[in-house]
This record gives sequence, structure tokens and C-alpha cells, in this order.
Amino acid sequence: AAVLREKTGLKVDTIHSALYKTVQEDEEGNPIFKDPEQLGSHGGLVIIDEASMVGSDVVADLLSKIHPSAALLFVGDPHQLKPVNDDMAAFELGYGGGQLDDVIRQGEGPVLDWATHIRRGQAMHWLNENNPSDECWWGDADIDVIIKRYVDTIKRGEDSTALVFTNATRQMMNQYCRMMLGYRDRLCVGDRVVICMNNKNFGIMNGEVFTIKKFTERTIMGLCKVYDVEFNERPGQYQIHQGSFGLP
Repeated sequence: AAVLREKTGLKVDTIHSALYKTVQEDEEGNPIFKDPEQLGSHGGLVIIDEASMVGSDVVADLLSKIHPSAALLFVGDPHQLKPVNDDMAAFELGYGGGQLDDVIRQGEGPVLDWATHIRRGQAMHWLNENNPSDECWWGDADIDVIIKRYVDTIKRGEDSTALVFTNATRQMMNQYCRMMLGYRDRLCVGDRVVICMNNKNFGIMNGEVFTIKKFTERTIMGLCKVYDVEFNERPGQYQIHQGSFGLP
């Protein structure tokens, strides 16, 4: 969504904020979305990104509320995870479509190579043919070895990414890597932060990555620590709660 907004300058919303005007809660506190509104305009185009994650109920509302003269385009990856307790309804409508076979946004590398083999049902074959101690670790790998390899790569000025299964592992590895790289504070100038949710008020979208330009730290009501930050990539000041780092 962030890339689409950057390339086109058009308005970008989550499906639920654009489609539903009523949000209620059930007895367990889960949101219930009601009263879908009409989407699109005469001759317009509504693009639904990450369509693999759109469940059947939402797809039905989209189809029923799209403007009669507007087009509805679903874009997504059928190899990604399905919606929870639902099917990939957007890919089962029976309408015409196309599939992109060439990788555009990423060059060669072990992650892309492995992902390609997963799509072909050859994941274990790829692991058996490649040395897990080289670019990829599998199973009960020594976490200290992984962290050292990651830190050494960063020290050489190269980008490095660790893919892990849980947030707890991610936070633990992040803390150890920062310590080994000499980052003693929770937030430092030059840190890159990933936006984890959409915020229409500030015009930032889930998945965007920003670099800390400068920041100040303060405490609200003696309880809540926050950071007022500025990014290299975006004008203005933003607030980051310490809970964003996995802490209360």
C-alpha cells in the first residue's frame, strides 16, 4: 500500500476503514464490521492488495458494494497464508486473471531461491542440496553462531536479514546484535524502524521503513516513556511508545 501511494499519489486505506462505517464488538471483544459503503466512483479502479488475506465475507461485501461502473482488481500471492479459518476467496471467483512469473523487486539470493523451491514443492530438496551452515540455518542451529554471522555481515557494511519464527526470538536476537554492535540505548540515531500498523492521521502505512534522524525521550505522567522522533525520509515529528520495542 505504501509503495502504491508513493508511485501514484492516490489515497490508500485499509479495506475495513474504506468499506465499513460501523464497528462493534462481540462478547469477547473481537471487532464486528457492519454497514458496508459503496466503493469507487464512475469509471474508477479499486485495487485490493494482499488479496490472499481477504476472507469470503469481505470479498462478498466488496463485490456487492463496488460502484457499478468501477473496476475491482485483486492483487496478491496465492502461495501466501490463507485468511484465518477461511479460504482465499478472491482467487476463487472464476474471473480472468494473470500471474507474474518473473521476480521484479528482489535479485538473486538464498531466500529467493528457497522460496522458489517452496512454490514448486521442493523445499526439502533445496535444503539437502545446500549447506545449511552457509547461508541458511535449519532446525536446532546454534543461536550464537547465527548472531555472530549476522553481526559480522553488518560490520562489513552489508545488509543482513534474519528470518525467525517467533517475536520472542526476534527480540532476543535484536538485543544481542545491538549489544555486539555497540548500541547501548534502546533507540539510537541511524536506527531503522519498521511501521507495524497503518496510521491515517500521520499518513504512514504498515511496512514502511524509516531511519531515525533525531529524537528526544520523555515520560508521560511519570509512567509511560515515549520517544519524539524525526525521520530522514519524512518531515514532521512522530511518537514511538517504548511498548513498540516489546516492553511494557
